[in-house]
Amino acid sequence: MVHLTPHDFEELGERMTLTYGKGLQEKERTFCSFFGIDCRVVSDAWNIFFDIDNNSFFDKDRIQMLRNLKPVHVLWTLLFLKVYATEQVLSKSCRCTAKTFGKWIWIIILEMTNIGYLVVSFYINIFCS
Repeated sequence: MVHLTPHDFEELGERMTLTYGKGLQEKERTFCSFFGIDCRVVSDAWNIFFDIDNNSFFDKDRIQMLRNLKPVHVLWTLLFLKVYATEQVLSKSCRCTAKTFGKWIWIIILEMTNIGYLVVSFYINIFCS
């Protein structure tokens, strides 16, 4: 998987939320309003969750599925968790089919539940040390 920076997710979020040319604070507020968390946290989660080359507990099928994952799928998932509208409604906002939207958000939600403690532990160590 490709290592992504907060700026990468910020740009992807801009394309999804149409916040081009806005000030930095407005972009950050819009990103958090749509996705529920800061783009730095999304970047860290991506880089920790999907570092599949260093996670020996992934089986071959799971690794192949995760290799097909795109950063936009993570933002779709966060949008779904934040807004909690139906897959049919949100898929239209994300310009994909409901089937594609549903496939990827549930894969990522399951991955988050499997190894989400890593991100929580990471931030607890940073901010509480």
